[in-house]
Amino acid sequence: LDLNDEHLRTLLSITLPVIVGTAIDDINVLVDRTIASAITVGGISALNYANRLTGFVQSVFVLSLTTVLYPALARVAADGDVRSLKSYLAEAMSLVGLLVVPATVGAMVFSRQIVGFLFGRGSFSADAVGLTSSALRFYAIGMTAVGLRSVLIRVFYSLQDTKTPMMNSTLGVVTNVVLNMLLSRFLGIGGLALATSIGGTVSTVLMLIALRRKIGPLGFKAIAVSFLKIIAASSIMGLVAYGTFSVVSILVGETLALVTSVGVGIVTYAALACLTRIPVVLRTLAALRQRLWTRNKHRRTEG
Repeated sequence: LDLNDEHLRTLLSITLPVIVGTAIDDINVLVDRTIASAITVGGISALNYANRLTGFVQSVFVLSLTTVLYPALARVAADGDVRSLKSYLAEAMSLVGLLVVPATVGAMVFSRQIVGFLFGRGSFSADAVGLTSSALRFYAIGMTAVGLRSVLIRVFYSLQDTKTPMMNSTLGVVTNVVLNMLLSRFLGIGGLALATSIGGTVSTVLMLIALRRKIGPLGFKAIAVSFLKIIAASSIMGLVAYGTFSVVSILVGETLALVTSVGVGIVTYAALACLTRIPVVLRTLAALRQRLWTRNKHRRTEG
């Protein structure tokens, strides 16, 4: 073992900040649970269940995206192709918004119904449903920011910069801990979840500022336009879905009404995403059409 080896020292300098950043995130969870246990009985369980639901969204949409994205980011970063790096980043951020923002609206509108449908049985009482749904509603506020932070972390990692994510994560955790003390007094368990969302948002904003300083303008104008369209479509989707639930729940059970409302919401959002001509949606549809055309052409050629 040669501690003076250049590659080993580079590996250690890159790895240690990741370890520290992960430890800081775990400390954040520990603080949340400690305060939750002092607020009310079942507070820790409410946070855990709500966090599991938002984590499901992150795992299905964001983690899948960043796993596929990272090799491409690493390749263009190694080649010094900053323009392609920015292009990948803009596309990834738009995709995160496209997938996570409507999930955020859905979780906020139907927090009680979702928790009741998934967990509301046995010893999971109505009070537990209320606590968990409150935590879910406030956790949902920060889902998009957390998803964007995951993308930004991969960008920094591709640039072999692990210190910046660690520092920004630390500031986000400090913000979260301070807000925990304040918001939990007024909102209880929901205040802890809201503090986590705000802390994650602060960390994401700081990382965006740091990345802009590092590689230059990121094309915020185009990204902002996409996000405004996504937010508008998601808001209308939420209103339509809630209206559907209010009507259908009178005629049938709440579970069937929830399933129907989610289906109507998905169809509404898809239609609005196409009508508002969200760039990432148009590019995705164009790629699908090109792929289908190529496949049909190949089949005709074989025939």
